Amino acid sequence: MGAAAGPVAGQACPQGVVSRVVIENHSVFDGDRLEAGGRFRWAYRLVNGLHVRTRAQFIRGELLFAEGDCYDPLLVQESERLLRDHRFIARSEASAVRQSDGTWEVTIETQDEWTTHVDLGVSGEGGFHVERFDVTELNMLGRGALVGAFYHDRDGRADAGVRLELPRLLGTRTDSRVAFGRTRGGDIIEQSFTFPFVGEVGRFAGREVFARRTSSFSYSVGAGRDRMPGSVTHVLLPLDEQRVEVTMAGRIGSPGNLTIFGVGFSNETLQFPDFPGGIEVAVDGNYSATRPADAATIAAIHPQTLHSSGTHVNLLVGQRNVASGASVDSTPCGASRT
Repeated sequence: MGAAAGPVAGQACPQGVVSRVVIENHSVFDGDRLEAGGRFRWAYRLVNGLHVRTRAQFIRGELLFAEGDCYDPLLVQESERLLRDHRFIARSEASAVRQSDGTWEVTIETQDEWTTHVDLGVSGEGGFHVERFDVTELNMLGRGALVGAFYHDRDGRADAGVRLELPRLLGTRTDSRVAFGRTRGGDIIEQSFTFPFVGEVGRFAGREVFARRTSSFSYSVGAGRDRMPGSVTHVLLPLDEQRVEVTMAGRIGSPGNLTIFGVGFSNETLQFPDFPGGIEVAVDGNYSATRPADAATIAAIHPQTLHSSGTHVNLLVGQRNVASGASVDSTPCGASRT
């Protein structure tokens, strides 16, 4: 779903036509903050220099109107809100000025958030150990794409992989997400397509999700054979989790007073394809030196390996009532704006 269609030939626009759309896309720190930065002004400039601003082309693509369309204050207001909903945009404001010829010039002003995030978790227990490392760019090259990599290593969990989220797939309003990785026991695969309700004016939405993860569930047991008193043995049970979902929804009514109807199905499956041969034990958290489980351990774990699968048909009915206090700043040509 792209920008709203322009007026049909011969169709009148009661409030006039949008003759020009101006995009003012600011970096993390604007000019006022830089001027008041004092001795930290260099730091603000460095941040702005490292940051890639959201591209004007991306911002235009999010608008619900374009040059040549009939002017509609609701579409301008909803466009402002859609931009503000992005994780990498801290502020968005829309204003409209009526020109002397009766047309409208609409200005969209945005300011970015800092978009590169690094999360590091370490442990000093038993020596220095990196338990978690995530790096994510929320707005790659200013195009709205999320690119990230992750590594988690804690309590028998060893996950590493990459993820990618793309908005407006193939020029539509569809958002896509993929993630690939490896665990101690196998692979991670996640994929989804989401077509959201577009503000208060979108009539249809849908979502498709597929996720599969092969990993190991860790059970902690007390001292056992050949264990020192007080030691802990971790039993690693391989498991395969899979989830599939397809949902479609629509809504009727007027903006701010919408009734939602939807239908979908979901399936979740939990199975243990590597039982019993894949069960391993790790003593005192030493997951780098696991060994096959003995017969007694396998017998103790066996009740936990029942295949589980459930399919659900979901019916959605909802009522959305929104009273918006926001308004578009619309002023005639030559009037001052604050």
